[in-house]
Amino acid sequence: MILAENILAYCEINGISRQEFEIRCGLSNGLVYKWERGIAKNPTYSTLTKIERATRIPVSRWMKKGGIYAKRKA
Repeated sequence: MILAENILAYCEINGISRQEFEIRCGLSNGLVYKWERGIAKNPTYSTLTKIERATRIPVSRWMKKGGIYAKRKA
């Protein structure tokens, strides 16, 4: 899942664990792991909004391959 790949890249860039990411975003414990493994699919709009608010990265960038690396428009 592209979202999980972007989350892992974000965590690596920012030096945080998946668990810390989940805590910061207010997500369920283990949710990122479930996305990685394909156990959980199709995040809800509410979940995507939590990620966007916590990271200040638009949902559209989280859902694109390599999206978190895209330059922000000024």
